[in-house]
Amino acid sequence: MNESIEQMIAEAEGILDRCADEKRNPTPAEQKRLDQIVGEDGRGGALAVAQKQKTQREILSRLSSGDLRASDGTYGRSEADFSGASASSPPAGRWRTPRGGSAEVLDLGTKLAPKSTNQHLFGEFVAAKVTGQSKGFGRDVQNFMGVSSNPSGGYTVPRDLLSEFVDLARSKSRLNEAGLRTILTDGAYVDIATVAEDPEFKVKSENDSFDDEEITLGQIASEVRTIGCVVTGSRELFEDSLNIGELITSVMARALAQQVDRFCIRGDGASFRGILGWAGLPEETGVGALDWEAVSKAAIKVMTANHDVGAAIMHPNGFGVLQSFLTGTDASTVQAWLPAPPLLSGVNLLDSSNMPIDQALIGDFSKAALVLRQEPLLEITNVAGDTFKRHQVAVKLTWRGQLVVLDGSAFCALRGITQ
Repeated sequence: MNESIEQMIAEAEGILDRCADEKRNPTPAEQKRLDQIVGEDGRGGALAVAQKQKTQREILSRLSSGDLRASDGTYGRSEADFSGASASSPPAGRWRTPRGGSAEVLDLGTKLAPKSTNQHLFGEFVAAKVTGQSKGFGRDVQNFMGVSSNPSGGYTVPRDLLSEFVDLARSKSRLNEAGLRTILTDGAYVDIATVAEDPEFKVKSENDSFDDEEITLGQIASEVRTIGCVVTGSRELFEDSLNIGELITSVMARALAQQVDRFCIRGDGASFRGILGWAGLPEETGVGALDWEAVSKAAIKVMTANHDVGAAIMHPNGFGVLQSFLTGTDASTVQAWLPAPPLLSGVNLLDSSNMPIDQALIGDFSKAALVLRQEPLLEITNVAGDTFKRHQVAVKLTWRGQLVVLDGSAFCALRGITQ
């Protein structure tokens, strides 16, 4: 099978090279052969089938040798994860419904892509779509060039490219670092249940009956928003820059991470609620000058509700204040930096400019999730606005998503912080 895969790759590359050298599109016969090898959508061809079969055999071999473990019905991964994850990071989990719906769930330390081979693949795909040229990017990008346009305009980003991009964007998000989950669904099943009130277990004597107890479950109302960003550059930049793939990937991943953090922390200032605006969220009000005592009080509220305190996020000003306390009362005494109290020793303290300067948030961030309800849509134009006369290209990436807080009692907001 290895020889068959190599032969198919060589044949496809040969066709693309001839077309590039002769400055022409593939002939009908050549296009038919490319579709047979690569597939009309970049996935369904003979090459994908052969590679999948080869991968399956390798996975089964590794499982039988004990190199990988099956977990939650999926195969484990041994590749190193993105920032903050260990070499034994588990794969994405999965939620399912009795009706057959499912969604992939990414927790802290998990990733979507099975193996990181080219972190700039997304940017190279964008550049190839902008210029219509993919020869310089290698066969990974060439295999995706057959992706057809979406009926609503633009291109649906192929899943393999999406996985790398999502992992990179999550690695740049403060909320992901705190433990926020990312849930990817096709949009067919998007109802999310939440815990409004925990059940209470009782102890009874023989022949006594249990009191009726009812767990109160809520359902998230749909507050979907469009998340996206636009990158504009000259055509010369897209065509000639050696680092264009890295640049596009990095810029758009960082922009997405920033917007997700703002979106999920504070909402959009109108009808959408971020975690800070979630109804019934426990809080410490009138905090005043931020200190370790105020943060500890908020942590105790979370612990009293039977949740683990995983992280705290605050504005950089407040973060700086906490890191600036000294022991001793004046310069005549021996002074040292005052560390966090033991209660907060295991809490991940993070700063974010997306947090309002007068507020902070502490809790178990795995009790909240960003639900992305469609494949991302990539749109490219050289005629909108001033792009045509400026000889520019504008690239827009959009996604539909919403924030869900699965259990509000897992958080505590600190409000009324003064600097």
